[in-house]
Amino acid sequence: MKNFVRRGIVGLFLAVLTAAVNAQAGMTVTPGSPSPGDTVTIEYTNPALAGQEISVHIDDGGIPPTVVCVKIRLDGAGKGKATWLVPAWCYASFNAPGVEEVTVFIGGGSDDDGGAHPILSAPVSELLVGPVASRDRRQS
Repeated sequence: MKNFVRRGIVGLFLAVLTAAVNAQAGMTVTPGSPSPGDTVTIEYTNPALAGQEISVHIDDGGIPPTVVCVKIRLDGAGKGKATWLVPAWCYASFNAPGVEEVTVFIGGGSDDDGGAHPILSAPVSELLVGPVASRDRRQS
């Protein structure tokens, strides 16, 4: 019985310790609203990955998406940073291990044909398809 209780206490302690380490993981991208041609700084922290190199995947949300990979070498405390030159996109989503996605809107970005991004500039009624769109148009 004593061993069972000890194992339970040790298991609980390890779970709390793991949660505390994971809670310290994070990523920031500054500035928060860059323009094409600006350089953003990506700061990443995750003590559980100290001393390792991680990959931050940045995509434009297109179909198919354009994806760029930026490598960050973490120090002994699990902290690191890198820079990235902002292209003429409408927004960029940053994804890295163990942290929430960070999305920044890019001022002056455009799609491939030089116009405004269709999803960000179209009225909601033009984005609706199927029965909902038909019903909404009849009521107008």
